[in-house]
Parts: sequence; C-alpha cells; structure tokens
Amino acid sequence: MLKLTVDQPTNLAKALRGEGLALKMSCGGNGSCKTCRVVLGDDAVLACQTDVAAGCHEIIVSAHALQPDSFQLDMDLVVDLARDGRQPRFQRFEVSVPGPDDQPGASDVDRIRAALGQPGYSFSAEVTSEISRAEIAGGMTVSVWDDCVIDIGSRATATFAVLAIDIGTTTISCALLDANNGQVLAQAGKANAQYNYAEDLAARISFCNSRERLAEMRSLLLRDCLIPLTKELLIEAGVPARDVLTTVVSGNAPMIHILLGYDPTSMGGYPFNGVDFAPAPKEARKSGLPGKFVEFLPAHSAYFGGDVVSGLWVEQISHAKETTFFLDLGTNAEMALVHDGTCLVTAAPAGPAFEGGGLAWGIGGVEGAIDHIWAAGDRLEFSTIGGAPARGICGSGIISFVAAAFRAHGMSKSGRFRERDEIRYIQFGDQRMKAWFLTEEIYVTEEDISKFLQAKAAVFSALHSLCRQAGLQPGDLRQVYIAGNFGRYLKIEDVIEIGLLPDIDPSRVTLCGNTSLAGAAATAFDQSAASAQEDLIGNLQFIDLNGLPTFQDDFIDALFIPHRSKDLFPSVADAKKVRRRRSRSRAA
Repeated sequence: MLKLTVDQPTNLAKALRGEGLALKMSCGGNGSCKTCRVVLGDDAVLACQTDVAAGCHEIIVSAHALQPDSFQLDMDLVVDLARDGRQPRFQRFEVSVPGPDDQPGASDVDRIRAALGQPGYSFSAEVTSEISRAEIAGGMTVSVWDDCVIDIGSRATATFAVLAIDIGTTTISCALLDANNGQVLAQAGKANAQYNYAEDLAARISFCNSRERLAEMRSLLLRDCLIPLTKELLIEAGVPARDVLTTVVSGNAPMIHILLGYDPTSMGGYPFNGVDFAPAPKEARKSGLPGKFVEFLPAHSAYFGGDVVSGLWVEQISHAKETTFFLDLGTNAEMALVHDGTCLVTAAPAGPAFEGGGLAWGIGGVEGAIDHIWAAGDRLEFSTIGGAPARGICGSGIISFVAAAFRAHGMSKSGRFRERDEIRYIQFGDQRMKAWFLTEEIYVTEEDISKFLQAKAAVFSALHSLCRQAGLQPGDLRQVYIAGNFGRYLKIEDVIEIGLLPDIDPSRVTLCGNTSLAGAAATAFDQSAASAQEDLIGNLQFIDLNGLPTFQDDFIDALFIPHRSKDLFPSVADAKKVRRRRSRSRAA
C-alpha cells in the first residue's frame, strides 16, 4: 500500500513517476495497452487515464506493473580492425623530422609533413600552438586523427579513445575503446529512461507531440542515460574527456531525432518523412557528451534506421554470396533479404511483445525474469535470469512458453489454451479470461498470446513478403542472422517451431548480438565507413508491405502456430506427429 500526496490535481501516472514509480505504458499513455493498472482506493484504474485531486490517496501498485531499471545486455563487443579496405582514422608514427638547416625556408609544419610523407595532412590548433613553443627537429611520435595531426609527442603515451553508443528503444549500450588498437576499455548499459513513458517506437513518437514533451524525452535520453553512462566509462577507464576523439551514435531514426531535438512526429504516419536521416556530425559539447564531435550512423528511412544499416554494414550482409536474411528483432522488426546481388529491405511494427512489453506479467530482461520455459512431460518448467525468484516473463520467455505449451498439447494452433490443471479463469473489471499459471502469481493469458501471435505474424509475413518479391520460398534461405540485444538469448528451435523463422536447419542461424553497437565502434575506426554506408543505403530496395496484395493474407496465415500452411513447416508437423505417437504409447 502506497500513500501518495499531491498538492494539486494531476494525472496519476505522472504523480507516480514523480515518486520514482515508473509504470509500464506500452501505448505511450493513451489507455489502450492497460499495462499501467493500479488500485486507487477500492477501484482498479488505468493510471495514465486517471486524474487525482489534491490530497492523500491510497494506491496499490503491483511489482509487475512497474518498469524495470536494468536489463540483460549483450556486452560482448569485438571490433575487427583487420577488415579488408579499412582506412584507419587514428595512427601513430615514429618519425625523424629534418632540422631547419636541413630544409631552409621550410616551415615547421612542412617539415613534419615531409617526415610523415603526407603533404595533405592538416594540424590541429593545439598542435600548431605547441609547435610555436618547441624546437621541431629529430625523432618524435606523431599522432594523427582523420588526416589531422593531433599530437607531436607531448602526449605520446596517452590513451586516446573513441566512444561507441547504441540507442535502442528499450536499452542503451556504450563502449569506450582504445583508438590505437580497438581494445575495449570499459562498457556499460542501462534501460532507456524513455521506456518509462512509452515502450514501443510508435508510442514514443506519439508522446513527442509538443515542444515540451520532446524536450522532456531528449532530457531523459541525455540527462538520465547518456551523460552519466559516458562519465562512468571515462572514470572506470581512467581516460580524460579531452582524450576522446569522437563519439559515434547508432540508433533508429526516431531515437536520433529525439537526441538532436528534431520533431519526430512526421515519422508517425504516412508519408513518414523525417527531418534528416543522415545528420552531419554535431559539436559534442552542446549535448554534454565527450569528444569534439558526435557522429551518427545514417538511416535509410523512418523505419529502416542507422542501427540496422550498422548491422548490415558490419556483418557485410549485402556482399553475401548465397541467399541471406538479416533480422533486427525488436519493437520494430527491420529485415533484409540478399539474393542474386539484390538487397530487399522492409520493416514490420512488431510492438513490445518480444521484449515482454504489453503482457500481463511481461517484464524486460532483468534479474528474475523467466527467460526459458520447456516441457517436462506434460508439465512446464522454467529458468530465470540470474537464478533469482521469478518476477515476470521476458521476451525469450514468452517465445519459449508458446513453443513449450504447443509441444505439451496445452495450446491449439490458434493460441487457445486447452483444459489443464495450470489453467484458471481470472477476472479484471468486466473481462474474464483464461490464464496459464507458471507460479502462484505469474501467469500468461490468452490475450497475451493473441498479442504475441500478432507480433510473430507481423515478422514472418514480412519475411514471407520479401521472399515472394525475390521469387523464393522462406525455406530457401541459406543463412539467417538475428541481431539485437534480445536476439542473443533465443533458442532457435523454439523460434522455428512457433513459426517466427522459416523451417530451416538451426545451424544456418547466427545470433550476432548487438550489431548496432559493433557498427558504431567500427565506424569510429574506419575513414571509409561513411562512404561505404552511403553506398550500402543507395543499393537497398525498400519494400512497402502495405502496397503488397498478398501481405494481409500472409499475415492472417501466420497468426497460427507455426503457420496455417503445413507445407511451410514440414519438420514441425513431423515432430508433432512423433510426439503424439510417443504420448499415445505412454498412455497405453
């Protein structure tokens, strides 16, 4: 029981945020998701839709109605500095500079350029100031960044660094790396503070419907996330802010718009125009971030962002020699299909279900989240992140629940529960629904399954549509890459069995982790990155799913587990027959 005192009439969700209690609001506060349910006095209400008068109020807030403050993050970052065609941005040279008498009439700068063998190099203001106070001759260590000399030996042993940032809708990941050798000096991540206001991307855009709200969202991103995270990394690594050469940011277009203070609402509906999908570098000091400039991975369009361009580039997907599919699985599922030298791309609004959002007991990948569920005979067992007591169910957990319940014959193809001991009816307001209880408290409802199957159908029907455009069947895919923090923790057999991915050999699927962060890091090391990414974007063919006459039928067919068409999932159908025979033999 919480006693909430307010000085003037206000919105209940806003008042609770002011008390440090951020409620789940998948819909951005328009009342449609029903995840911010609390008990006010004796009544169950939606906090986002309820105003309270000045005074003291008694409120009950369930733990699963609150946003988590931390998530399980993929921090396994490795930067490939030996990639073909890479042009290093940072270099150190040991040179011998001719003395003034050796090159009469030559300036100090020209003699350093001659020693480097690079007449086109420029010099930073700090270096030219240092040159004016020093005697330039003999051996010295020269540090160069982007063809600009930034040090001539006074800091020859300094650890110059670069900062890579991935701004996700749900989580933010940062890495500080040694600019010379790519060694990760420090890494950190946390929940995107905007998640407390709206879980999915469409709701986030809708929330920024005024200058004040946009400023609030930008402040949450900078003040609550990026500035403290980057300071934490610098302190941990012992690197002064002045030694950060650049900060490179990767993210979807709406997140980058909010970071820059650009109005993102034009991306919320047709024709989905943004302010700038390839922003030029900005002065870092204006946003409180380290480095002289903040750079951005370019986006293709409103819903095919720099985070996915980053993944395609760093994994070299567009150069694949065989039919390859790339999927960045999140609240907005962005994907690419490479076949016969053509790269088709699209995006599907999957919603927050894959990250636990919008579900009765859904939570992010936090300690205590049920992350995997499996059938042990006819019953289900589960594990939690960190082995902690169960607090709710996260994205990988709901995927494995659907697979396990289907295997255990507890769920029909349409997502309806069959009668079992674990199934009970629950009542909320005037709604009565079936729920599968995993513990005495935590359950999954048929409404949850319906939301999840819609998300699953959005992804598979989009994949199916790209295959149709290329004259392929989903089973023709030779390689599949799944990117994203969430994707790293999936069990591929479960993903195939429920029909989220095609019926292919699981060995063809690669979980490649946070390619958005990896691409930001690689961009910080490679002068050729910007032109390569520009070329990549120019060769992408975006497919508008709404313009395809077959998409709606594909979507409806994909609402079943694994699919309405058995022909698309023959191995799943065969496995089901085997399980039925085993079940009958045990019963006999």
